[in-house]
Amino acid sequence: MKIYGISVVQNEGDIIRESLEWALRFCERIWIWDLASTDNTWDILQQMRSDRIVAERREGISFVNSVRGLVFQTARDQIGENNWIYALDADEFVVGDPKSVLASAEQEGAAVVRAWQINFFPTRGDLVRLASMGENAWATIPLNERLRHYRVEWLEPRFVRVVPGLIWDTSTPFSRYMHPDGTGLRVSRCTMMVRHYRYRSPRQVLDRHRTRQAGEMWDIGQFRWTPSADLPFYAQPAWSVRHWHPDSSEIRVPGMEMLRARAVWLAARAWKSVRRRFG
Repeated sequence: MKIYGISVVQNEGDIIRESLEWALRFCERIWIWDLASTDNTWDILQQMRSDRIVAERREGISFVNSVRGLVFQTARDQIGENNWIYALDADEFVVGDPKSVLASAEQEGAAVVRAWQINFFPTRGDLVRLASMGENAWATIPLNERLRHYRVEWLEPRFVRVVPGLIWDTSTPFSRYMHPDGTGLRVSRCTMMVRHYRYRSPRQVLDRHRTRQAGEMWDIGQFRWTPSADLPFYAQPAWSVRHWHPDSSEIRVPGMEMLRARAVWLAARAWKSVRRRFG
């Protein structure tokens, strides 16, 4: 089994190196499009360029989820059939070994594996520490030490198997994966998790907000979780989120937190279906 990464980035200079190094533990190669970053993202990608990291700069393209499909089209011949594609977000880190989960999905005959988003938030205590240290010093702290409080919030496709004749539809903002006859790919019962860091520093949150507002996804109602350009807006009371203890080697999400996350996710999907049915 081989896994290949596909990533589309914009203004992720504070995290892109760490994210790619993490993904290279299991990815054979990663293809990256930089959508005209104005920070140092492109410089870092140039420094990291190798046989395993293929970076291109693409001007004039707004981010939508299906842009990853355009990247896939350029790399398809090098990926080959029956291998897996990882739709890599620049601010996330897969928990554990994805190959064991993908092997189970293959035994099911499935070709899409979803991942739970473990979203990390600053707490009010973190904001006090940030104010005392200053942003420059704060931003140098490794992410897994800087942000320790999280909530599991969503489940979305992250790994796709390149079945014979795979169609990655890019005609809509959202990626759709289909067989040549137009039927959708089977989604696995198996899931994995990713640590996701949306809100990392005041400067990064400001840049994130500007980038999202300028993109098409904002116009169609996405990125509702980025309504403010101020980091304190996203701070959570420590009692309302889970704590990843500093001595833990890898995150282990309690069962009750997963039950809560599943209930919220199912309720959100049901509400979306009702809205669609009744307009």
